[in-house]
Amino acid sequence: MDKIGLIYGWGELPEIWAKNAKKKGHEIIAFPLLEEQTIDLTNIVAKVYPINLGLLSKLISLLIENKINKVVMLGKVRKSYLFREPGFDERMKKMLNSLQNFNDDIILLVLVKELEKEGIEVLKQSVFLEDLVVNAGNLTTGEPEPIVLQDMNYGFKIARKIAEMDIGQTVIVKERSVLAVEAIEGTDETIKRGGMFGGVGSTMAKVSRPDHDFRFDIPTIGLQTLHNLQEISARGLVAEAGRTFLLNKSKFINKAEEANIAVLAMEFERG
Repeated sequence: MDKIGLIYGWGELPEIWAKNAKKKGHEIIAFPLLEEQTIDLTNIVAKVYPINLGLLSKLISLLIENKINKVVMLGKVRKSYLFREPGFDERMKKMLNSLQNFNDDIILLVLVKELEKEGIEVLKQSVFLEDLVVNAGNLTTGEPEPIVLQDMNYGFKIARKIAEMDIGQTVIVKERSVLAVEAIEGTDETIKRGGMFGGVGSTMAKVSRPDHDFRFDIPTIGLQTLHNLQEISARGLVAEAGRTFLLNKSKFINKAEEANIAVLAMEFERG
């Protein structure tokens, strides 16, 4: 039985992962980030050590004290905390000061390297979550309407360009025009903003970066995503096949069909 540390923020994924890992016979030690914790895993995991986001030295010390040499990082953490001076320790400050910019993948990759210096391996987020990864094809019944399919193809290409620049993973489009682009605010707020600019009949596209590191920030869609799309009367959602998590799949698809929102998973040709 492996002992695995779970460093987590908000959202459903940490709980799903912990339950799956426990079923596989692993001992899970949880490290919820106090600024972002939304789920209590006390009844699932062996131990819980709540910790503040900026206390990197304390986190590493706890991992070493508990003889943990494997961790997974799951759940959302808002990057806006970096601009609020939330009491970072010296190790965290030094790590952040070494960065040329604060792009998501750069921050997380340097964090991974800090853990690796201590002999701690960061696992891919998809470990124990393989069943959540969407396969290519129509997820809802039937083919999308032609105008929706056009927007899916258009939005998918635009989202990839945005992801290549490490701006975000999501765009909202309508009639081959971009209504909103995800940045620091996250997917939910991007959808809402798209709705302010004629979101009725719009389409959401979500992709990963071409060189995505699957140890962190795998694109995820779920019931909250769908709820927000319903709120703006969207008609389409396209996600990247093989590289996106879909939560509560059966319920998600049923609700999407009830709301007349076509859902499609597409693939890029990657060189």
